[in-house]
Amino acid sequence: MKKYIAGVDLGSESISVSLGEQDENADISFKLINTYQSRGIKKGRIVDVNEVSESLKKITTDIYNNFNNEIKWYVGISNNSVNFKEFSSRLEIKNGYNIITEAEISCAVKNAIENFKHENETVICYDIQDYVVDGNIRKDMPIGVSAKNIIVNGIYFFIKRDYYYNIKNSLNLSGIERFEVYLTSYELKNIIMNENNAKKNILLVDIGAQCTNYFNFYDGNLISMGFVPLGGRTISNDLSICAELEKDEAEKVKLLYSNIYRKKYKEQLIGIPNESEITFNMKLYNDVVQARIEEMFSLIKESLSIEKFSDIQRMYVIGNGIVEFENISSFIEDKFKKKTILLTKDELKIRNYSTINSICLVKRASDRLKWNSEENEKLNDNKLCSENDIDLREKESNNKGILSKFKKLLDDIF
Repeated sequence: MKKYIAGVDLGSESISVSLGEQDENADISFKLINTYQSRGIKKGRIVDVNEVSESLKKITTDIYNNFNNEIKWYVGISNNSVNFKEFSSRLEIKNGYNIITEAEISCAVKNAIENFKHENETVICYDIQDYVVDGNIRKDMPIGVSAKNIIVNGIYFFIKRDYYYNIKNSLNLSGIERFEVYLTSYELKNIIMNENNAKKNILLVDIGAQCTNYFNFYDGNLISMGFVPLGGRTISNDLSICAELEKDEAEKVKLLYSNIYRKKYKEQLIGIPNESEITFNMKLYNDVVQARIEEMFSLIKESLSIEKFSDIQRMYVIGNGIVEFENISSFIEDKFKKKTILLTKDELKIRNYSTINSICLVKRASDRLKWNSEENEKLNDNKLCSENDIDLREKESNNKGILSKFKKLLDDIF
């Protein structure tokens, strides 16, 4: 029976789904990438379990009707209500091969998570920052390396237990039983991290429809994260109020002029366009857009603290709609004095911007399964591999799949 991995991003206005088929080598080929309407989620948080489950039922019905039930679901949620904590776990290597396997790494992580004793909170996922193998620090996974001991340094994300049950019940009621929960925006780090910025202090900003998630990385490690209750719809709502438009009409106006609003504003100032061409006050449009985006990044700055924000060397901004606004990167750079890179759908070479998060979730699952598959094959053949073999294999793995296009593109930019 074929096995499938489904990445599901629970957004406030849309749910994106990517379904990958796993072959015997744990390689993934995408069979479905789509978006569905979302209900029961406000500002990235589930507020109505029944409505969320009804939204998900449309997805599970579509997928189960066309594919078998052997599906593992990887569900991405917003930063809202999520915290993280660092861990460091040491383990002696005592297996019969005297090498590091994923079993040792998993055991080290499990020991760290078991020390998490918060009664009302639960760990949802973790990420490994680096490894210390016999005293030597390395970023790549050291599976197959001969060693006496290993220290695994990482972070785990946790949420209130009652909110986790909201997520679990929403999924179970829709027919999703086998699942893991991740932070959607955190998985975007796989796109922005490359050799050119690995040592830099980076801020990743993911602007959604109703809220914005951000992560601060230094030397590739997460040092801070947060949530701002403003998103792309905030601009539409302000246009609706200021221009006395219905909300749907304001959203249409926003989309119509987003990539030319500065140009049209200047033309309107000097009287170039005909009245029939522009029926909207472009100064109002300009002021609303820039005021809200400035507020959004000001809130992030305050949340991080002025000291932490001043250390940031580069900001990556991603988000459906927002990054398509004309001259937004220049505006942000001028206001906050930070190098700003917008990740647009054209640059990422995807037609539907909303699907990028679910694709990243599948990529994370695929990478983990691939390591499992390679480890089992190596141990079954009773073969050891050198550190050079590991490094080469990791580079080959990174050059495969849809996300490699994103990485190559960013490498080309710099």
